[in-house]
Parts: sequence; structure tokens; C-alpha cells
Amino acid sequence: ARTNQEKSSKDKLVVFLSLFLLFGFLLGPALVQIRVELRWLQASLAALVIIIAIATAELKFVNNLVKNTALACFSLVFTWTNYIYLTKGAMNLYFSTSARVGAAFDQAIKNGIIHKNATRLYLWESHRIPDRESEINWALMGGYFFNIYEFKNPQIVYLDSIYQKTDSGFVYSMPNFKKDSEQVIHLKIENDNQTFKYYLKDITNDYLKDSLKSFKE
Repeated sequence: ARTNQEKSSKDKLVVFLSLFLLFGFLLGPALVQIRVELRWLQASLAALVIIIAIATAELKFVNNLVKNTALACFSLVFTWTNYIYLTKGAMNLYFSTSARVGAAFDQAIKNGIIHKNATRLYLWESHRIPDRESEINWALMGGYFFNIYEFKNPQIVYLDSIYQKTDSGFVYSMPNFKKDSEQVIHLKIENDNQTFKYYLKDITNDYLKDSLKSFKE
């Protein structure tokens, strides 16, 4: 009987250690990513829950009061850690950026900043940030984002200065600008040390006035 009990204990220890290894393997890829998606943490969380369940069932406590106190303390610490993670780091999750971009464009459409008949949107930035532009393109799904609002799927063009540029890689002019179907939108991106925030403003009239030479953010 003792041999069987020892074998059972060894088997449980093997399972327990295997779960720890599995937890590490599942958590590892999420830790080394630049952009983290919350779903990448679900598998490691499931392994952690199983580990806790096994530990709770196998560990011997003096009495139920000690056991319940230990579980309550763990639950409080886990909840606090989760709160800190979500409040401090959730804004760095990849899809949260897309949500903020979508919210900015949604608000601009609802406020009449972006017109329904626009066939081309020139997004003007004081300084172009290619990484942020890639995030915007991804969030707008190549223009299909506007189909929800029954728009004409306007073409998105990024630019910074339209009158003083020598870099041919940048769009710095708007030939044959059509004021009835094209807009110049000021894209302002702010960094608050935790994440990026996006603001949109229609500056078409400023462009028609003097090509934005006197425009100030």
C-alpha cells in the first residue's frame, strides 16, 4: 500500500512539474512579443488555474480556516495584480490601439468632421510617423471601415508639409484638389508616456486659404 501511495505521489509530482513547464512554454511567446494580444495569455492562465487547483487539493492544511484564508489571500493578490496589469499595461495591447483609432474616426464621422461624400482623405501630420500610419491602415482595414457608415470607401493619403519638402518618398502636394469630394484632415497623435491618442480635425478651409502655411496646431 505504501509503494502504491509513493508511486501516486510521484505521478502527481510529475504532473505538477509538467504543468509548470507547460505554463512557462505558453507564457514565453507572449513575453517576447513587442505587441501583445490578450488572447495570447489565456492558455498560460488556464495552466495556472489547473496548477492552483491541484495544489489546493493536495496540500495539507492545519484546518479549513487556514486553507480558506490562504485561498482568500491568493485571490486578493491575483485580483490586485490583474487590476494593475489592466490599468497600467492594457493600453499597450495591440488591439487596443485599433480600438482607439476606430473610436477617433467614428467620433469624427458622427461629428461631421469626415463627410460622407468624401472620396479621398488627406491626413495631415506635423511629422509623419510610419509606424502609427501602419496601425491606422490596419484599423481602417484598407478603407472598409467606412462601409459601416455607407461611405464610398475614401482613399487615405498621408502627408506632412505640402509646400516645403524635398523627400520624394513623402506626399507633399495635392494636385487637382477637389474641394467638393476631398478633405484635408489634421491627424494629431499624442503620446502620454503610456500609449498614443488620436485626434482628427477638418482643416480643408485652412488648406484652401494658403496651403496650410499659416496653420497652427
